[in-house]
Amino acid sequence: MTRLSLRRFLQALLAVSAVAAAGAAGAFIIPGSTPPPTSPVVEYFNADTNHFFYTIDAAEMAAIDRGAAGWGWSRTGFLFYAYPDIPQSANANFAACDQRSPPCVNVSRFIGTPGLGPNAHFFTANPAEVAILNVPGSGWTFESIAFAVPVPDPATGQCAVGTVPVYRAYSNRPNYLDSDHRYTTSEVVRARMRSEGWIEEGIAFCAYGAGAAPIVVRTVSLTNKCGIQSQAACDGHGSILFSCVGVTGIPLPATEYPGSSSTTDEFNARTGIFYMGNPQVNDNVALLDSSRAVAATGSFVQLSDVQTIFGIHMASPTGTPFASVTPMLGFPVTAPRANAPDFRLFPFRKQLDTEYEIAINFTAGVNRIAIDAGSHAFGLLAIDFVDTRSGGHFRSHVLAYGTPPEGEFTGRDTDGVIIVATSFRAQSPYGRNVNGVTVHMPANYQPLAPYLAPYQWRVNRAEFLAMVASARGLDPALSTDPADYAVGSFGVRTQMSGPGEIGLFVYGINLSLFPL
Repeated sequence: MTRLSLRRFLQALLAVSAVAAAGAAGAFIIPGSTPPPTSPVVEYFNADTNHFFYTIDAAEMAAIDRGAAGWGWSRTGFLFYAYPDIPQSANANFAACDQRSPPCVNVSRFIGTPGLGPNAHFFTANPAEVAILNVPGSGWTFESIAFAVPVPDPATGQCAVGTVPVYRAYSNRPNYLDSDHRYTTSEVVRARMRSEGWIEEGIAFCAYGAGAAPIVVRTVSLTNKCGIQSQAACDGHGSILFSCVGVTGIPLPATEYPGSSSTTDEFNARTGIFYMGNPQVNDNVALLDSSRAVAATGSFVQLSDVQTIFGIHMASPTGTPFASVTPMLGFPVTAPRANAPDFRLFPFRKQLDTEYEIAINFTAGVNRIAIDAGSHAFGLLAIDFVDTRSGGHFRSHVLAYGTPPEGEFTGRDTDGVIIVATSFRAQSPYGRNVNGVTVHMPANYQPLAPYLAPYQWRVNRAEFLAMVASARGLDPALSTDPADYAVGSFGVRTQMSGPGEIGLFVYGINLSLFPL
């Protein structure tokens, strides 16, 4: 049998055969006891060979991550759950997983035999496939038991309730020695593989669960007052990754007053930062004034020993139309020199043969709002997207809390940059509020304790395209291709229009890329 016909035979086998695992009586279970925990099977992608690999072995993961398996391997972020093998699925109170319902089987791992088979790995729970691949000259060499999982019901071909189907796709590349398979629980991946010409081969086996880990995590973190700058200066760090607190519309705070963990401290009482569990405030960076107490009534930024917690108080005098303070992280947006690595973040550009979405998290505690009639005080998530093709850019604003009404609109920011605005609400065309909703607050808001709320906002490719379409209404030169856009910066902006004050703290501002 030739290698090519063997592959076709294996595909046919998969379509018509299933593993009939023998059932057995379950073990006696002590109430309240739990079975051994499953472990994640992590997916890797090699940018050089365009091949995928899967492992449950933490030591093997560590070796791959440090480059021991060769250049080009990266985690895609996808994972599913299994047992390392059948014996390790048992404990004193639970039988091994092959004795439970649904029963599990071992998944065998093969590697292409050098000179005969492809430069790839193959995973199967099908004993008929295992037998064929173990035949001398098949082009495959058995390596190990990869992990243990259930398989589809032979009668229905479906995975049992409580388990997740893991689908197998074949690359269908003309050069047989370059063939590969991908195993996935993601419907987005299945659709992507089909669009790229991969052949679906059905459910390979079932997992005990599935998940995703971010491939990028970036956090706003600041340690000293040097990072408190004008918003224009913060926006000007286009060649490095840079945490900053951008200030507009008010004098730049630059005078340091000693920090305190006291709940009655003049600065802490304005922001409510002590409700975070008394983090040590290292610096109260304010305007120079006649006394500490007077300085605390003005605009200031608090930096803590946690480095990711920011206390913010804004006091906007009459005559200042707009003012803002924004803890943020700026990304490199300048193209690298020839042959230099590119550290820009392109969230919607093809990478690792996987599609990703942006997730931004933060938590805010609003301690006080006191504004005049006609004024507004509020907080919003701000993301700057840079079009590397046209050189233009626009901002996404997502209202989280404050006095303005909710709604979508497209316009220009105070500096002339296009903004596409929405709020933390269901069914926004520009993203999803996975956690948190926009909270409307009155003009005189002084609760007994800060209103504390966690937020998470996600943006996928389709939602980003909706933003681009709105932004292009004001700048038609902007690219229509999401792959052209890099993240310029992200942060949480506290903003005022008109006289008044707002005091709050915000922490844990981070951006991640999750696979879909």
